[in-house]
Amino acid sequence: MACHLDIETGDFLSFANWFFDGFVVDWMVQDRINQASRQVAEAIRRVEGILRQL
Repeated sequence: MACHLDIETGDFLSFANWFFDGFVVDWMVQDRINQASRQVAEAIRRVEGILRQL
């Protein structure tokens, strides 16, 4: 079973975070981190399900 985890913030967000270092950019980066966290939690649930089946 394959899981796709995408946690890259992208060139624009990396540059904007460095250049502007402001609230909006921090919020955008935090949103990406939260998305990645949800993806990791989902992958963990899938692995645990597979382990239970084994």
